[in-house]
Amino acid sequence: MLLSTLRGIIAVSFSSVSLTILFLGFLPGAFAKLLVPHAGFRRLCTRYMLFFARGFCIAMNISAETIRGQRIVIEDSVPKDLNGRYLLICNHQCWADIPVLARSIMFKLPFPRWFIKQQMIWVPIIGFATWAMDFPYMKRYTKAQLEKNPQLRGTDMETTKKACDIYRKQSVTVVNYAEGTRSTPAKRFNRNSQYEFCLRPKAGGTAFMLEAMGDVLDGVVDMTVAYVGTADPSAWKYFCGRIPEVRVRLRPLELPADLQKGSYEHDPELKNRFYQWMNELWAAKDAEIVQMHLQYKNSQKPSQQRNNQ
Repeated sequence: MLLSTLRGIIAVSFSSVSLTILFLGFLPGAFAKLLVPHAGFRRLCTRYMLFFARGFCIAMNISAETIRGQRIVIEDSVPKDLNGRYLLICNHQCWADIPVLARSIMFKLPFPRWFIKQQMIWVPIIGFATWAMDFPYMKRYTKAQLEKNPQLRGTDMETTKKACDIYRKQSVTVVNYAEGTRSTPAKRFNRNSQYEFCLRPKAGGTAFMLEAMGDVLDGVVDMTVAYVGTADPSAWKYFCGRIPEVRVRLRPLELPADLQKGSYEHDPELKNRFYQWMNELWAAKDAEIVQMHLQYKNSQKPSQQRNNQ
C-alpha cells in the first residue's frame, strides 16, 4: 500500500510538472486566439495549442506505463483517421476515464473534446486551456430552477449548437459521456439503475449532436471502459496503479436509418425511438463490462490455485 501511494504521488507530481511546462508553450496561442477575432486565425491558434495538449497526453501515457505500471488492454476495430470528425459515445465511471480516453485514441482519431461543467472554468490552467481549445461548457440546473425558469431548458441545446458550429470546420472527436455523470455504486443504488456497472443513458446529448453535425460526421465510435478487478474505481487508484487492469473496446457504431432524420426536440416518435435505441446500446454495454470483469476473474483462478498449493 505504501509503495503504491508513493507511485501515485510521483505520478501526480510528474503529470502536474508536465502540465505546467507545456502550458507555458500553450499560452501564446491561447492569448493570440483571445485577442484576434478572425475565425481562420483562431483555427490556426487551436492547431498550435493542440500540439502542446497532445504532448501532455503523451506525458500521461509515459506516467501510466513507467511510473504506475498500469496495464491497459485496448481492443480496437476503428480505422485510423486523424483528419475526420467523429462522435464517440462512452460510459463514465471516474476521472481516470480522461487519461484512458486520451491513451486509447491518441494517434488514432482527432484530439477529443467533451462537454464540461461550467464550474470547471475556474480551475487553474485547466479552465483556461479547455476554453481556449473550444471545449463546450454546460450549466447544470436543478429541477426547482427549471420549474421556476422554464426558458433555461433550451440552454444545453444552444450550447451544443454553438460548439458544433465550431467543430464543423476542424478535425475533432466529440466525446459524449451519455450518463451525464460518473457511475458509482452509490449513484447506481440511489437512482435505482437496472445496470450492474452503468447509469441510465441520457439520449438528448447524443441526438442533439447528431442533429447538429450529422451531415459532416465521418463516423460514430462506441467506446466501452472497464476497470476490472475493482468494484469502485477512482482516479487516485488509477494513479497509484491499484487497479489490476483497464480494458477498453473501440468499435464503429452504425446508426439505424430511422434515427438519422428528423428533430429529436420536436418529433415525439423519433425521441421515443432514440431513447429505446440508447437503452439497448447501454444494456449491451453493461453486459460487455460484466463479461470483461468475469474474464479477468477467471484468468486469475489458475494463478490463485498455484499460490494456494
